[in-house]
Amino acid sequence: MRYLNTLWLSFFSRPLYREVFSEWRGIGLLYLLLLALIQSVILSAKWDANIDLFARDVAPALIAQIPEITIKDGVAQTPESRAYEVIHPQTKERLALIDTRLDQVPGDLGEGAIFVGKTMASIPGWNGSPQILLYNKTLNFLIDSSALSSFTRFIASWGTLFTFPITCLFQLLALMIEVLIFSLFCYVSLRSAQSPRNMVSPCE
Repeated sequence: MRYLNTLWLSFFSRPLYREVFSEWRGIGLLYLLLLALIQSVILSAKWDANIDLFARDVAPALIAQIPEITIKDGVAQTPESRAYEVIHPQTKERLALIDTRLDQVPGDLGEGAIFVGKTMASIPGWNGSPQILLYNKTLNFLIDSSALSSFTRFIASWGTLFTFPITCLFQLLALMIEVLIFSLFCYVSLRSAQSPRNMVSPCE
């Protein structure tokens, strides 16, 4: 019961981390792994529900707007030589622009939108500016609605299974960093508590 009670205390209790630092030793890592697993299960369940909703309610409407794209020798083509817009069915926001007549990103693309052009594509960058991706001249493949639908079904069925280990790893690393920070604070406070001038520990 003692270790189960710490699952709740670990979210806010500094004295708990002082005890982990001074007494738990090796079992502390196992405890952090258990905590990371619990948090990862909760996050993965939420993501899985969101992915299922997207695949059911949003993805079909998006896929219906995407034309067949053929890339041969690094040059993209669509059935008609015109611009295709991909609009979110609920927010009406432009998510992508497909225009194989263009060789550069149009100025009115919009923030956060994807662009597919004749010899290049662009995706939103971390700093807000588009990141340019040039097609390899030996690149040959076809994108159609059936391939996109199959990919969406695969992500909805198996995406969470693949991301769960990564989520768990990041949760464990975050908890280890948190323990190191709290342990450092508690170590300093324990050392300072040995001085007669410091009768109260900041960890309590």
